[in-house]
Amino acid sequence: MIPGLPGAAGRHNAAMSMQWTPGRCVRALAFWLLCVWGSAALAQRAPAVTHLVDPYIGSLGAGRVFSGASMPFGMVAPGPDLDTSVQTPSSPRILGFSTTHVNGAVDAALGDVLLQPAFGVRPRSWSSRYLVQTQLARPGYHAVTLQDHRVYVELTATPRVALHRYTFPRSQRVQVLLDLQHALGPDAGQRLGMRDWQVAEQEVSGVIESRGLVTRLTAFVIHFDRPVAAASLLPGSQGDAAGRWVLDFDLPATAKPQLQARVALSTIDVAGARRNLAEAEGRSFDGVRKDADAAWNALLSRIRLPGAPEQQQMTFYSALYRSLLHPSVVSDLDGRYRGAAGQVENAGTGAHYSSFTLRPASRAALPLVGLLAPERLGDIVQSLLADQRSLGHLPASSRWGQLGAAGLGNPALTVIAQALAQGVPGVDAGQALSAMLATATQDREGAPPWGALALHGYFPFDVVPEASVTRTLEAGLGDDAVARVAELLRRADLARAFADRALGYRKLLDPGTRMLRGRDSRGVWRDPFVASLPGKPLRGSDHVDAHPLQESFAPAQHDLPGLMALWGGPPGLTGMLDRLFAPAVDPPPSQGPAGVGAGPGIIGRYDHGAATGQHIPWLYAFSMAPWRGHALVQRLSRQAYTTRWDGLPAADVGALTSAWYVFATLGWYPVAPASGKFVLGAPQVQRAEIHWPGGRVLRVMAPGASASRPHASAVTFDGRALDWPEIDHAQLVGGGELRFTMSPLPLRP
Repeated sequence: MIPGLPGAAGRHNAAMSMQWTPGRCVRALAFWLLCVWGSAALAQRAPAVTHLVDPYIGSLGAGRVFSGASMPFGMVAPGPDLDTSVQTPSSPRILGFSTTHVNGAVDAALGDVLLQPAFGVRPRSWSSRYLVQTQLARPGYHAVTLQDHRVYVELTATPRVALHRYTFPRSQRVQVLLDLQHALGPDAGQRLGMRDWQVAEQEVSGVIESRGLVTRLTAFVIHFDRPVAAASLLPGSQGDAAGRWVLDFDLPATAKPQLQARVALSTIDVAGARRNLAEAEGRSFDGVRKDADAAWNALLSRIRLPGAPEQQQMTFYSALYRSLLHPSVVSDLDGRYRGAAGQVENAGTGAHYSSFTLRPASRAALPLVGLLAPERLGDIVQSLLADQRSLGHLPASSRWGQLGAAGLGNPALTVIAQALAQGVPGVDAGQALSAMLATATQDREGAPPWGALALHGYFPFDVVPEASVTRTLEAGLGDDAVARVAELLRRADLARAFADRALGYRKLLDPGTRMLRGRDSRGVWRDPFVASLPGKPLRGSDHVDAHPLQESFAPAQHDLPGLMALWGGPPGLTGMLDRLFAPAVDPPPSQGPAGVGAGPGIIGRYDHGAATGQHIPWLYAFSMAPWRGHALVQRLSRQAYTTRWDGLPAADVGALTSAWYVFATLGWYPVAPASGKFVLGAPQVQRAEIHWPGGRVLRVMAPGASASRPHASAVTFDGRALDWPEIDHAQLVGGGELRFTMSPLPLRP
């Protein structure tokens, strides 16, 4: 089991029960100076950590994790696609290995350009059983034996090229299925056609046209290390829009007969895909695999956990790995990409990113990227701004460079405000504000009626019949982001107007239930207000994310002081938190009767899988009992996160679930992501270090942190006592020592 992971933080003055007392400043300063002196040398000797990553964690159960091979933020992500039509626990089967995947997607997407090798007589079924014990996955590498086809399949990748290596029992003619019709989830069966199809001596190329989650083009070039002996349409596939082809190859007589394939993609054309092949030119499969491992190790080892138990490190580095898979680069080597409106654009010296779901990603994963790899976040924000120039508004999600579902709210506003608050270089604040204003004020398809928000201060349920409360909350989070950027640019009137609009949720707080509740355009509460109904889901038409009690904590992500005031200050906040996490008399979301089937991420009416809820345990720091938050985060990290393949409590959409665990291990969390601040809790490890390029090092010290001592009763930064459990991004990235005094949980009265 994973040792306890505490966490919570907030703002409630020195009279709080959690008191930040001074540490031993002289010793801390001496230790810090010693660390600075040796930081450059340590940075050059990054420890090996990729062996601690298990990409299979979360691949079963709720997590929906991608377990194939990928580079950090890579365009291609080759991996196995399971044959769910016949999948059984005793006889799992693989359809083949497609080139694009999205980690954590509730509805699997993409799945372009699938290859499936076979040995011997052409198989009647291309789906194959696989030997589970032969599976091996590491960052940038995936391997498995296809039992029916008698092939050992290995995958690795550069950012834009997927490499396959197939090892056969002996030399003879072998086949590879090239399935261009195949796709995943909502993209399945949505191929419109294919053009520019060509089979050369060792190369196959073409452009697939698709319409699923998005309408898109996928240009591909597949280069084999052996000539294609024959190519024929798979029988029965003549009517397919894109086609299924069988490619034959003759292997020379060797002791270890192999066939290798390199798949390069582009959002533009075949010429772009062919140019992208240059990333792997002149490099062996093993060389690319080694380089992929090195790239992952360089990024993952920016955070180090000296002395932590191996199982805890496996859970941590696997979560950190998943947090850095997306967004994905979609621009070619020459900078070209197909823009959100379908036109060809050029990212210049940067990279254009896509494949993001911003509503969950903006809450934890992107703040983590901004902390750990700020050089990436700048290009991500520039990608959002480029999409806004094409579309007229910022996107909420995208796939393969194209606009995805509108979703709820305008989470890109939060991402931009966060980047500016964190001082990410290369982002023009004036241009960013213009893009934010257009997104937050102009009516468009898929956006809520801004006029209704201006008139009422909230979205009435008779005007916005679905998710009226949730949409009001998301709009408030975005409006707060606009206000912060306007204030940064000294646009006082504009900042005040959006700050006021962000407080519209207050009109939905029912003083009787103390929860947010749907209201119509006349100001009348929805009646009856059924917060829960035994045996049925708790999510009503006004609340689509979680139980109304849980969603009532959402405003804390931008207006915690105001929400606390409505509840009666720290004592009221304490009572509401205790109420949320108390054993529920009604069933948890999507579960059976009370107490039956509740997952490890369900505590009372709290659902750890809800995007608007993962900040809530950290709010105890502002309460009269901050240690309860430490205990809750410890409980969630120990029970909801494991090293098993079903070891995630919820779908890892936008890496929210994974990034939460990373932050919780370190001891802080971005409760208000647009602010650039982190709420301090209690680390789960006794020691952690963040090493940035250039030699800056942040050392997190929590001597004695354990399941029996999970409470942080005091904290110092560089020997100076902090009387406020909140810290700026700038303080952390400047390096130094953050020291926590760990204590047992107070006895209950």
